[in-house]
Amino acid sequence: MIGDTWSKPFGFIGHPKMASQSVRKALLSTGGHSIGGHHGLDKGEVTRIRSANGIVACVVRNPWDVMVSWWSYNSMKPYNPTYPDHPPFAEWLPRILLEGNGWIEKGLYYGAGYCNRIIRFEHPIERQLNGCLTDCGLPTVELPHLGESPRDTITYQPFYTTDLAIQVYCRFADEIDQWGYTFEDL
Repeated sequence: MIGDTWSKPFGFIGHPKMASQSVRKALLSTGGHSIGGHHGLDKGEVTRIRSANGIVACVVRNPWDVMVSWWSYNSMKPYNPTYPDHPPFAEWLPRILLEGNGWIEKGLYYGAGYCNRIIRFEHPIERQLNGCLTDCGLPTVELPHLGESPRDTITYQPFYTTDLAIQVYCRFADEIDQWGYTFEDL
């Protein structure tokens, strides 16, 4: 997500289940345009933005929460070709951690190393995003709530046994340690 008509360059790298569609919609309303979908990373554009003293941002989110959100969102759909039987979370999680899906092979926060601003999902995203936009001399935005799931008001912890929580940690240890997440966050 970039904007060529903005006064100072700004780029946003979207990650699934981390408000990326809401941010994308808001940025499109300000004159930005997409360069790829989730995990759409054009290293040349990122370098151009950074070398022009612009901001490249992404959202990070507690991995245990991401997994529950992803399962919950997919479970709402009438048909999911990857998991048509909508298995319970305790069956789905080990399977997706083992089999992957193309997204998690790249890492939950693919491209975060190119960012000079990190937005944490656990804090008001709109306020953090608007801080980035203001620093670039851009108009602030209101974020729509897209991709809502029925569990939006339920914490992720009840979905996990100790074994499942450890599996997530083992799979995403680098990300968890880098961003300082713990199972108790939120």
